Amino acid sequence: MFAYKHYIRTYARKVSKYKSNLLQNINKTSSLKSLSSLVISTFIIKSSNAQMCKGFFSNPLNTNLKSSYMNGEYNSLKLNGNNPIMSYYIDFRGLGLTVCQDPYCNISNYTEVDVTHFWTGQWTSLQLNEGNPVISYYEGFNEELRLAICEDPYCNPSKSIITVDYNDDVGLYTSLQLNDGNAIISYYDKTNMDLKIAICDNKFCASKSLVRLDHIGNVGLYTSLQLDGQNPIISYYDMTNRDLKLAICNDPLCDSWNITRIDHIEDVGTFTSLQLNGGNAVISYYDESNGDLKLAICHNKYWRRCKSLAYL
Repeated sequence: MFAYKHYIRTYARKVSKYKSNLLQNINKTSSLKSLSSLVISTFIIKSSNAQMCKGFFSNPLNTNLKSSYMNGEYNSLKLNGNNPIMSYYIDFRGLGLTVCQDPYCNISNYTEVDVTHFWTGQWTSLQLNEGNPVISYYEGFNEELRLAICEDPYCNPSKSIITVDYNDDVGLYTSLQLNDGNAIISYYDKTNMDLKIAICDNKFCASKSLVRLDHIGNVGLYTSLQLDGQNPIISYYDMTNRDLKLAICNDPLCDSWNITRIDHIEDVGTFTSLQLNGGNAVISYYDESNGDLKLAICHNKYWRRCKSLAYL
């Protein structure tokens, strides 16, 4: 692992800003788990054991699109068993989905999920509901938060496209989790510069709760959402104060919540990625002032004792 460790330390400064939030789904028995915060998810990792890793810069997966299209921005990754599934934005086209048929993605299926407008499909976040993709994303032309619910593993032809929030310009920096199949989405309200969360009461989000969690200053960028049981927890960036913050809901509907400032030294907190370890927050994020990847490890469930580490 020495060679990999050396590679990570020298490469971290370049790529930590653009890490995927969802690469933690790599097989937990693989030593590649340590790469999960540093490798962009469109770079497919091919590994049969802990000693071999190849294919960081693989050939483009989507060969069905015209060469004039740019694929892969705003991507999100999940594994169905060992097979990768990716949602992403197709430049000037819409929301795309690639479903790999094997762990190395030698065979894949491509679907155009939502091509309402060429600004559709930014800030995607992907989850699987019994193998069927569910995707939150930003529809940039109408400036709204959308949810794509697929009724089959390939999202073709059965799918539902739902507008979750359309008041003002909303839906950037989405992060999605499922609670018994029901979508919970954190996102940024660009018009009011607030952190919001949408909590759907059923699979198709026919009814939902829209909660404004933080509205002091320009807050709610780079959200990352996890569930502590059924209670949402969100890491995000406070642009006004240049801080990393955490919103902690005390119940499943966020009827009450607490806001905690995790790191406030210089300009920190963009590109956040959140996981929970026994209910305790672990957050990777970018230190803009020093160009570093940082990690905040909290030692109790109330997030009042957190230690930040910088990887230089």
